[in-house]
Amino acid sequence: MLRHTLPVLAAWVARRGPQHRSPQAWGNHPLLADLILLPAPASDPEHTEQYGRYLLRMDDELGLVHTTMR
Repeated sequence: MLRHTLPVLAAWVARRGPQHRSPQAWGNHPLLADLILLPAPASDPEHTEQYGRYLLRMDDELGLVHTTMR
């Protein structure tokens, strides 16, 4: 799981919704408690997830790619 994580600016995660919260059981684990989940189906490598005013997607070469919605 931690292999698929990356740091982001704190402002990005200030208003996470219920669909992006980690499972309650992770709350006591020091490495998992603050994770923000971005669901992405493995069968769709071009999947884009909206998070606040950002559109996020993972790229094999670039890592996390984001665009700002207007």
